[in-house]
Amino acid sequence: MKKIFLTGVVALLPITITLYILQQVFVFMDSITAPFLEAVFGMRIPGLGFILTLALVFLFGLFTQKVAGGAVKNMMHDLLLRVPVVSTVYGPLKQLIDSFVGERSEAFREVVLIEYPRPGIRSVAFVTSRKTGAPQRAAGQDLVNVFIPTTPNPTSGFYLLIPPEGILPLDMSVEEGLRLIVSGGMIYPETRAVSDTDHDDPQVPVD
Repeated sequence: MKKIFLTGVVALLPITITLYILQQVFVFMDSITAPFLEAVFGMRIPGLGFILTLALVFLFGLFTQKVAGGAVKNMMHDLLLRVPVVSTVYGPLKQLIDSFVGERSEAFREVVLIEYPRPGIRSVAFVTSRKTGAPQRAAGQDLVNVFIPTTPNPTSGFYLLIPPEGILPLDMSVEEGLRLIVSGGMIYPETRAVSDTDHDDPQVPVD
């Protein structure tokens, strides 16, 4: 009985968590325009706010890309950066979002292996940037920006600066690396099957 119950939990848990996250996203997006729709129709219609929010986001993206180009985006960006309280939140948040989903994003492009938290112990990390700045100038050497996610929550972790020679690239995608970390090492990426010829000794030409 216990084994059957645990099997059911393992099978249902990912589905349950996925549905919960989707439900929270739906409720949040539905609530953005729900007050406006409720004032217009005199009643709350579940789901209509979600549809309207998606439509507004699409129309805004279409307008800024096809009609106004970057002028509107730059004007709004400059305006928000001038507001004292808003700028402290908007500025860093905009940089963070651009680093992940911007057109020139280089975040989480590489999965690497580093020595952490002490020599002899290895940790899986992600290269977030190879840009140089004040830390590199202060150290007087090249340093690579890496992020070590925690298990099972990869949204938290540690930011480190590692010399290039201390980084070992791994032959796996970012998605595979995240699965490895979230699962605590239980889910490894599929590897290429080694054929018998791979184990054969190289043939030595006979004179």
